[in-house]
Amino acid sequence: RMSIGNPATNFMTWDGTNLTISGGLIMNAGTGVVTINQTATTGSSLAVVRNLASASTDSPVVSFIQDNAGDDQAVLHIRQDSSTATVPALYVELGRVGIGASAPAALLHISATQATNISALRLEELSPAITGDAIQIEFWGDGPGDAAIRELARISAYNVQTSSHQGRLAFWTMLTTTLTERWTLDEFGSIDQTCADTTGIGYDLVASSLTTGSIARFYSNSADAGARNLVHIINDNTLAVNARCLVLQQDAAEQALRIEVNADTQALVVAATT
Repeated sequence: RMSIGNPATNFMTWDGTNLTISGGLIMNAGTGVVTINQTATTGSSLAVVRNLASASTDSPVVSFIQDNAGDDQAVLHIRQDSSTATVPALYVELGRVGIGASAPAALLHISATQATNISALRLEELSPAITGDAIQIEFWGDGPGDAAIRELARISAYNVQTSSHQGRLAFWTMLTTTLTERWTLDEFGSIDQTCADTTGIGYDLVASSLTTGSIARFYSNSADAGARNLVHIINDNTLAVNARCLVLQQDAAEQALRIEVNADTQALVVAATT
């Protein structure tokens, strides 16, 4: 057994197996300040424990500081197997985190070797989950108008029915200060879109380079004999008497076909222009 230091301040004890340090420890060396080579199959190579009754401390349990602006090397590097270059490693460098990327180019940079399926990110809700639970990715930003931090957009994955594992995906955006669900892909593959633009286009399909084929195709191969609509256009407000249900236009100057519903006679009006 060996003891070094003043028991009231810095104190280090070696009992032949464990090294215990009470107080603080500062090391200065050129390379390899501390190397721990564990051969035991149980236990941890390094365990850092803080036992403070006060919750007011802002100091981390472990702090890694790169204290020279001229050094661009990673502050922290963690690898599962040092002899296998293909095993993803964790790098912390210049305020960025790289997983499998030794020089992360973004706040979070994930890189993996070629594979048929790469699972780069997994968000999981543990049991017990209930219907309506959502796992979300949120995007926040500073508003130029009022300098307030607000949620600008969101992607939500909803647990629709926990008993049969059904889920839907929703995309949210903010207009002024209200975050609204705009686009939804439900558990059956149906798409529902809500547009808040009063003058623009709710759903715009642009294929300027299309030379063959179609911009949009509505196709059904169901053998069911029941009545159904392949395309259903609804103007669901009786006050919108000038709204046109369908306009087919050859170019920007001509309307080839216009279908309207007359609010007084409920008659179908087909107007064609040259």
